[in-house]
Amino acid sequence: MGKKDKEMLRMDSRKCQKQQEERARKQRFVLLPLWYGRGI
Repeated sequence: MGKKDKEMLRMDSRKCQKQQEERARKQRFVLLPLWYGRGI
């Protein structure tokens, strides 16, 4: 495994983490109105 490959892997994992965070944030924004709608 070359040095370049390791750099690419690191970038990919960081990108994946960011996407997961964004997805979680979106889900939170989707769920918040539901909670407020139920009066919780």
